[in-house]
Amino acid sequence: LDKNLAGIASSRYGADSAAATAGNTAAQGQLGAGMGAIATGLGAFAALSDKNQKENIQKESGDIKGFLDALQGYSYNYKDGDAPGGSGDMSPQYGIMAQDLEKSKVGETFVEDTPTGKTVDTRMGFGAALAALGNLNDRLKKLED
Repeated sequence: LDKNLAGIASSRYGADSAAATAGNTAAQGQLGAGMGAIATGLGAFAALSDKNQKENIQKESGDIKGFLDALQGYSYNYKDGDAPGGSGDMSPQYGIMAQDLEKSKVGETFVEDTPTGKTVDTRMGFGAALAALGNLNDRLKKLED
Protein backbone atom coordinates (compact mmCIF):
# COMPACT_ATOMS: atom_id res chain seq x y z
CA LEU A 1 0.00 0.00 0.00
CA ASP A 2 2.79 2.42 0.87
CA LYS A 3 4.52 1.71 -2.45
CA ASN A 4 1.24 2.38 -4.28
CA LEU A 5 0.70 5.67 -2.44
CA ALA A 6 4.27 6.67 -3.08
CA GLY A 7 3.86 5.84 -6.76
CA ILE A 8 0.58 7.74 -7.01
CA ALA A 9 2.06 10.73 -5.18
CA SER A 10 5.13 10.62 -7.37
CA SER A 11 3.03 10.39 -10.53
CA ARG A 12 0.74 13.16 -9.35
CA TYR A 13 3.70 15.37 -8.35
CA GLY A 14 5.33 14.72 -11.71
CA ALA A 15 2.15 15.65 -13.57
CA ASP A 16 1.69 18.82 -11.48
CA SER A 17 5.33 19.68 -11.91
CA ALA A 18 5.15 19.17 -15.66
CA ALA A 19 2.00 21.32 -15.86
CA ALA A 20 3.63 24.02 -13.76
CA THR A 21 6.75 23.90 -15.90
CA ALA A 22 4.64 24.15 -19.07
CA GLY A 23 2.70 27.06 -17.55
CA ASN A 24 5.92 28.81 -16.53
CA THR A 25 7.43 28.21 -19.95
CA ALA A 26 4.33 29.70 -21.60
CA ALA A 27 4.40 32.68 -19.26
CA GLN A 28 8.11 33.16 -19.88
CA GLY A 29 7.45 32.97 -23.61
CA GLN A 30 4.72 35.60 -23.33
CA LEU A 31 6.97 37.79 -21.18
CA GLY A 32 9.81 37.35 -23.65
CA ALA A 33 7.53 38.26 -26.53
CA GLY A 34 6.29 41.31 -24.62
CA MET A 35 9.81 42.41 -23.78
CA GLY A 36 10.79 41.88 -27.40
CA ALA A 37 7.93 44.12 -28.51
CA ILE A 38 9.02 46.77 -26.01
CA ALA A 39 12.61 46.52 -27.19
CA THR A 40 11.44 46.81 -30.78
CA GLY A 41 9.41 49.89 -29.86
CA LEU A 42 12.34 51.41 -28.04
CA GLY A 43 14.50 50.65 -31.05
CA ALA A 44 12.43 53.21 -32.93
CA PHE A 45 13.95 55.78 -30.56
CA ALA A 46 17.48 54.41 -30.74
CA ALA A 47 20.05 55.63 -33.22
CA LEU A 48 23.48 54.24 -33.98
CA SER A 49 25.88 56.54 -32.16
CA ASP A 50 29.10 54.52 -32.22
CA LYS A 51 32.01 56.76 -33.22
CA ASN A 52 33.52 53.80 -35.06
CA GLN A 53 30.51 53.73 -37.39
CA LYS A 54 30.79 57.39 -38.39
CA GLU A 55 33.01 59.40 -40.71
CA ASN A 56 33.66 63.09 -41.49
CA ILE A 57 33.36 63.83 -37.75
CA GLN A 58 33.79 67.53 -37.00
CA LYS A 59 33.26 69.57 -33.85
CA GLU A 60 30.14 71.60 -34.59
CA SER A 61 29.37 75.05 -33.28
CA GLY A 62 27.99 77.37 -35.96
CA ASP A 63 24.92 75.38 -37.02
CA ILE A 64 24.25 74.29 -33.44
CA LYS A 65 24.47 77.89 -32.22
CA GLY A 66 21.90 78.85 -34.86
CA PHE A 67 19.72 75.99 -33.65
CA LEU A 68 20.00 77.25 -30.06
CA ASP A 69 19.17 80.78 -31.15
CA ALA A 70 15.99 79.49 -32.82
CA LEU A 71 14.81 77.59 -29.74
CA GLN A 72 12.15 79.23 -27.65
CA GLY A 73 10.25 77.55 -24.84
CA TYR A 74 6.49 77.98 -24.67
CA SER A 75 3.50 76.88 -22.66
CA TYR A 76 0.31 76.40 -24.67
CA ASN A 77 -2.89 74.45 -25.11
CA TYR A 78 -3.90 72.64 -28.28
CA LYS A 79 -7.03 74.10 -29.87
CA ASP A 80 -8.24 70.53 -30.34
CA GLY A 81 -7.27 68.35 -27.38
CA ASP A 82 -7.57 65.28 -29.58
CA ALA A 83 -5.07 66.63 -32.11
CA PRO A 84 -1.88 64.60 -32.61
CA GLY A 85 0.31 65.52 -29.66
CA GLY A 86 -2.67 66.80 -27.67
CA SER A 87 -3.32 65.40 -24.22
CA GLY A 88 -7.07 65.01 -24.74
CA ASP A 89 -7.84 67.00 -21.60
CA MET A 90 -6.76 70.46 -22.77
CA SER A 91 -4.14 70.67 -20.01
CA PRO A 92 -1.16 72.99 -20.50
CA GLN A 93 1.61 71.68 -22.71
CA TYR A 94 5.26 72.77 -22.81
CA GLY A 95 7.55 72.75 -25.78
CA ILE A 96 8.68 74.48 -28.92
CA MET A 97 7.09 75.62 -32.17
CA ALA A 98 8.00 73.95 -35.44
CA GLN A 99 8.06 77.36 -37.13
CA ASP A 100 10.87 78.44 -34.78
CA LEU A 101 12.89 75.32 -35.59
CA GLU A 102 12.54 75.99 -39.30
CA LYS A 103 14.54 79.20 -38.82
CA SER A 104 17.72 77.16 -38.28
CA LYS A 105 19.67 74.87 -40.59
CA VAL A 106 19.64 72.10 -37.98
CA GLY A 107 16.01 72.52 -36.89
CA GLU A 108 14.58 72.56 -40.39
CA THR A 109 15.90 69.02 -40.95
CA PHE A 110 13.38 67.53 -38.54
CA VAL A 111 10.28 69.60 -39.25
CA GLU A 112 7.77 68.11 -41.65
CA ASP A 113 4.63 69.58 -43.16
CA THR A 114 1.61 67.28 -42.87
CA PRO A 115 -2.06 67.73 -43.77
CA THR A 116 -2.83 68.43 -40.08
CA GLY A 117 0.07 70.84 -39.55
CA LYS A 118 3.80 70.85 -38.95
CA THR A 119 5.30 67.97 -36.99
CA VAL A 120 8.70 67.57 -35.35
CA ASP A 121 10.62 64.31 -35.62
CA THR A 122 11.64 64.14 -31.97
CA ARG A 123 13.95 61.21 -32.61
CA MET A 124 16.11 63.37 -34.86
CA GLY A 125 15.63 66.39 -32.64
CA PHE A 126 16.93 64.52 -29.61
CA GLY A 127 20.38 64.16 -31.18
CA ALA A 128 20.42 67.85 -32.03
CA ALA A 129 19.35 68.72 -28.49
CA LEU A 130 22.22 66.64 -27.07
CA ALA A 131 24.66 68.36 -29.43
CA ALA A 132 23.25 71.71 -28.30
CA LEU A 133 23.79 70.77 -24.66
CA GLY A 134 27.40 69.91 -25.44
CA ASN A 135 27.79 73.24 -27.23
CA LEU A 136 26.31 75.13 -24.27
CA ASN A 137 28.60 73.28 -21.88
CA ASP A 138 31.66 74.25 -23.97
CA ARG A 139 30.55 77.88 -24.00
CA LEU A 140 29.90 77.85 -20.25
CA LYS A 141 33.34 76.39 -19.52
CA LYS A 142 34.93 79.22 -21.52
CA LEU A 143 33.03 81.77 -19.44
CA GLU A 144 34.11 80.10 -16.22
CA ASP A 145 37.81 80.16 -17.16
